[in-house]
Amino acid sequence: MADRVRYHPDKDVIMVRTMKLEDNENFMDYVDAIKELSRDRDTSEVVVDARQLHRMENMSKVYRFGEKLCRDKEMRKMRIAILPGQKSEESVTFFENVVVNRGLRVRSFKEEEGALEWLKGEENTSD
Repeated sequence: MADRVRYHPDKDVIMVRTMKLEDNENFMDYVDAIKELSRDRDTSEVVVDARQLHRMENMSKVYRFGEKLCRDKEMRKMRIAILPGQKSEESVTFFENVVVNRGLRVRSFKEEEGALEWLKGEENTSD
């Protein structure tokens, strides 16, 4: 997991490179790694690179992932920018709607530059 969830000091963000989200345990491995780095590096900004992730056929699983994430108090403090790929865009959009409707600060972007601007922008302190 360490190779997929890393802190980038030059950007001061946690970068997640998702390849597969197979089950609840796999999903929670990502969440646990993000929370550990967040505590260690004192950052609450996360970029999830989902460009290699394929569309998840089971949207109820995407929904459950979102619900589980929203119940985690540490994750509720974070800002998460997601970079969907062509194959994962529908799943990412659905996931984004699930978590934003439950109060998480998540937004998807086409480019990493826009994601970093949102994470580091002045609005970061007000929402």
